[in-house]
Order: sequence, then C-alpha cells, then structure tokens
Amino acid sequence: MNLLTNILNDAVFLFFLNILVYLGINTIYQRFNKAPYLHPLLLNGLFFMLLIELGVIKFESFVASCQPQSLIVPFLTISFALPLYRWRQIIFRHGISMLSGSVAGLFVSFFSVFILTKWLGLSDVLGKSMLVKSVTTPVAVELSALVGGTKELAAISAVVTGLVGYVFGPLVYKILHITDPIARGFSLGVASHVIGAAKAEDYSDVDVAAAGAAIGVFSTMTVIFVLIWSVII
Repeated sequence: MNLLTNILNDAVFLFFLNILVYLGINTIYQRFNKAPYLHPLLLNGLFFMLLIELGVIKFESFVASCQPQSLIVPFLTISFALPLYRWRQIIFRHGISMLSGSVAGLFVSFFSVFILTKWLGLSDVLGKSMLVKSVTTPVAVELSALVGGTKELAAISAVVTGLVGYVFGPLVYKILHITDPIARGFSLGVASHVIGAAKAEDYSDVDVAAAGAAIGVFSTMTVIFVLIWSVII
C-alpha cells in the first residue's frame, strides 16, 4: 500500500499521468464533435480535483508535478506577440473597432471583478487574482503577481473564463443574430482568449484571424493597464 501511495504521489508519475489523461479526454472530445461539457481542460481538472479530494493523491504532489510546465510560461507569454504580426492586416483594417472593443472589454472585465468581489465578499487576494482572468493563462500567471494575486488562482480564473465563453458565446451570437466573422471572432478572443480562439475554428478562417488579433491586442492592453495599476496602487 505504501509503495502504491508513493508511486501515485511521485511528481514524475503525475506529470505523465496528467498528459495521458488530457490526451485521452481530448480524443473523446474530438470524437463527440467537441461537445463543450467534454472539454479537456474542464474534465482533466475535475479528474485530478476528485483524486485529491478522495485522498488518492496529495495536493502538494500534484503541484510539484506541474512545475515543469511552469518553466515554459515566460516563453509562451512572449509568443503572444505572434498573433499581432500574423494578423496585422486585419488589425490595421479594423484598428479603431478593435481598439474600442478592447477598451470596452477591459473595462467590463475589471469592473465585473470589482462588483463580484464586493457583492460576494471575496478575499482581496482572490479578487486581485481574478483581475487578469480575461487574458490567456500564461499572461495571467505572469501578471497576477504584479497586482497582488497568486499564480494558481489567476490560472484557474483564466481557464474558467475561457470555458464560459466557449460554451455560452455561440448562444449569445444566436440570440443577438451576430453573424459578422470579425465581430464574432474578436469577441471570442477578447472574452475567452485562446479557448475562445479554438471555438472560432468552428466558424471560419476569418473568425480565427480576428480571434488571434484580439488575443494580441487585448493582452497587450491588459499588460499596459496592469503595469500602470501596479505603479499607482
């Protein structure tokens, strides 16, 4: 029993188990036409949360197994300059609309966190960690420390935000009759970052391009805002 416990809580074992579980869930996700409730990020997280809750693995062991992934976070953050270059023509063509949309998205994102924090009585650390929820996880993790949050809570907030947009975005477009690919893709990128961009693939290449541009523009604006925030506050 002790041998099995040691194996299950070995960081290297958990590292590869995490990858295998994710790949397995992703296979099921693809086979069932990308059903939102089968999204790998959602089910993979729930799977390991259940193992931790049942005492099968220790939380500390799981955190240790995730350390290798954290080493590539700075490089992933830098890589988000690529969408700005790749989709520069769309950015230049719709620059004013994208800039105003990013400003509106930034305001709504920060204001909604402020309201929820006060209304639900959330802790100061949780509220600050959620401030960067609308940018993709690598960026959110790096920015969280600047506003007084934690990397773990920032990562969770970013993933949950992305999944919410992935699931409910198409419903909003249907209700509001939004069919323009630029508007649809850009809003997915602003609201749900990379996960939203993945959803944009279900529409068209133009949606994907707009979502990619949104990630670059909105992430850049969020970084600037957070840097100013950290200096002032």
